[in-house]
Amino acid sequence: LRKVIKVFFCLSSMSLLFSVTTDVILFTRDRPVQTLAFLESLSSTGEGISKVWVLYRADGEIFEKSYRKAISCTPNPNFDIELVEDQLGEFGKNFASVLAKRSTSQFIILAVDEMVWLQPFNVTKAACLMAKSNGGISTTQLRLGRNLAAADKLYEEVSRQRKPVASTGE
Repeated sequence: LRKVIKVFFCLSSMSLLFSVTTDVILFTRDRPVQTLAFLESLSSTGEGISKVWVLYRADGEIFEKSYRKAISCTPNPNFDIELVEDQLGEFGKNFASVLAKRSTSQFIILAVDEMVWLQPFNVTKAACLMAKSNGGISTTQLRLGRNLAAADKLYEEVSRQRKPVASTGE
């Protein structure tokens, strides 16, 4: 029953559910093979991702070509992938460009190429809870594995703090 109530809570506002989007910004430098492993694991386990921005620095043409090959070799991605080259000294500008100008998602997952996703997950649930909290929840950790219940508990606590407790007069 508790799980049904939680699902109903998010699904009760279908317009919110369908309008909540999440992007990933992947940071990498000269590691196209690890980038491919990240993208393959995300593609096979992750749901609810709109776009992956690969913010990369390639020290040489071989790395540049290898990043493009890694993107083209990602099997059946259920999200769009875009490479953003990071020239030396331009990181802040490129990162800000993705955040402020290019990404249209409400939520961003920051990732590094060392990460590999092992278990299936759906970011829509966490994003829905964060959107419903109106700033009460500002971050969640997907690296907790199946322990996304932590986000549920946090949301329940925020909700409890925002609503006055009815007095019985005793």
